[in-house]
Amino acid sequence: MKLKLLRTPQSKVIFVVIVLILSVLRFGGFVEFGPTLYGDTTKAIELQVLYPEGSEFENISDSVPYTEGSTAQSILMDYGRTKKVSVVLAAGNAYVAGIGGLMERDLGDSYGWVYTVNGESPMVSAAEYALEGKEVVVWEYVDYNSAFN
Repeated sequence: MKLKLLRTPQSKVIFVVIVLILSVLRFGGFVEFGPTLYGDTTKAIELQVLYPEGSEFENISDSVPYTEGSTAQSILMDYGRTKKVSVVLAAGNAYVAGIGGLMERDLGDSYGWVYTVNGESPMVSAAEYALEGKEVVVWEYVDYNSAFN
């Protein structure tokens, strides 16, 4: 039994176009995947989340893909969405109030989350700190009275 689908010139053209598209997608061709669709995969951010010693929470240390425009806060938010770790923002989304279920003030009125980049404490909010790739971003739950005295 012969296929009757390819009898008209239009159906033959459609068939050829479909085969070409599938070939390009399958073998790469001129369609570029990777960095152009998913950010520059040669750059990554090392993300660490440090909970208080003796707490029920387990520290996090993971590599997060860098994309242009990433900030110290967006990296944390992206990680949270990907790994199903809750991240709670406050003060108009400018302040990280909780990570993974541990909220500011849970251990006392002077406790909360701070961040560093490459061991330095930036003087801007995490939402404003633009990353360039290959940084180490650490979020740590601290007692502000002890950490800054």
